Amino acid sequence: MYNARVFSILGNSKTTGLMPRLGDMIALRSFKHILDILFCRKPIVFLAFNFFIIFFSGLSYGQTQKDEPVAIVLSRAYSMVRTNPSDAAKLFEHAIELDPSNRETRQALGFVYIALADYERALQQFSAVQDIRRSDTLQLQIGYTLLALYRTNEAYKIFHELTGSLNPDIREKAEKQLAYESSASQSSSSTQTVTPHDWLTRIYSASYYDTRWETSFFNLTAEEGYTLPSARTVSLYGVLSLSADTRSSAGLVPEIFSDNTLLMGVGIRVRPFPGFSLSAQQGVGFDLIGRKDIDFSRPDFRLVTVYGWGIYAPYTFHPEARFPFFPTFDLYGSVGAYSRYKNTIGYLQIKGGVRVMEVSRTVLDIYAKANFARDAAINLFENEPSVKPKEYYNNLDEFGVGARVTPNVDWGLYLVGEYLRGLYSIEAMVPSSRDRYYDSFRVYLIFDRTF
Repeated sequence: MYNARVFSILGNSKTTGLMPRLGDMIALRSFKHILDILFCRKPIVFLAFNFFIIFFSGLSYGQTQKDEPVAIVLSRAYSMVRTNPSDAAKLFEHAIELDPSNRETRQALGFVYIALADYERALQQFSAVQDIRRSDTLQLQIGYTLLALYRTNEAYKIFHELTGSLNPDIREKAEKQLAYESSASQSSSSTQTVTPHDWLTRIYSASYYDTRWETSFFNLTAEEGYTLPSARTVSLYGVLSLSADTRSSAGLVPEIFSDNTLLMGVGIRVRPFPGFSLSAQQGVGFDLIGRKDIDFSRPDFRLVTVYGWGIYAPYTFHPEARFPFFPTFDLYGSVGAYSRYKNTIGYLQIKGGVRVMEVSRTVLDIYAKANFARDAAINLFENEPSVKPKEYYNNLDEFGVGARVTPNVDWGLYLVGEYLRGLYSIEAMVPSSRDRYYDSFRVYLIFDRTF
């Protein structure tokens, strides 16, 4: 049995069609004799021999797979994405085993799973990437994946959060998805229900010290909003805000450096296109320092338009320090009519800079900026024109530089230092006790999160 098998394997004249040489025949007979002794007379040796070959072949294959460079595995995987996504997925999975923290590999595997309609596994990979480093772009993809899994409430909660993204493209896509959901729900049902993604909470705090006034200022705003399901560009909100400083004092001649007011109000906000909003808000303001020249509580109605646009640095998680020097730009402007101030005031801020450094989840940005403020000394909410002159501190130009440290991109916390050189634009309105030109160094602690 074994003689015939081995002879066939090694090649006889009947199998190969070649006549073996005499030396080959002698060697072959000797080899056959050894195998006959080992395998025919000692079956246990035959079994041990086969185990030895299989075991060490497996070790060799496993070691080869383990030692295969990740770059080679990924190269093979990417080359098969279009032609054979199933095998490509297996190669990406193997690459992740070799390097679990590779964000790009996990993201690529997620998109391969999308192509295979395996949305649950795709969601797992995208979520793992977000744990490594959060990204609005990938968060948008997670929203789409949740829709594919029919988890609509979770998906539209994400889309609603992304309407506050700093990236205008992300904002536009999220708003389009919400608009589509609104029209779809209108066509499928005549009644609307409140779902979790209709509600939005924002907390904003900016505390800073200003050498210009030699005092500290505190600003806190909490806003709870509800987006109308029938019109995704319209939202209702309630607001509670606090403005104070450490130097203002009441008395017969008050010395005021900030508003020093607790404000409660409700409003409606319209966002007809990305970056632009129009708000109408009615509230009441309460004096915090006991001023004698004003009432303790005063009505506060304001009509404010805001526009913002920018170019923002992309962020990539990496444990080592990198210096991307990615350019950034930010434009912000607002014009508002305020009944409590009996004035109409406009602000414009232009800021350009670079992302200097990234390390882990911490980033550093530096920039140059220009601030402009003007008031019209017009009260739009009274029948008679206001005779109040323009306020010198509402008419100024400032130019300077700053640096911002973001300790963790997921926290919404910022440490900012700025130096500004400013001037009051209406020289005749500047009190004699103040110079028209001034220097200001400001240190900010800012918290800004939307939930």
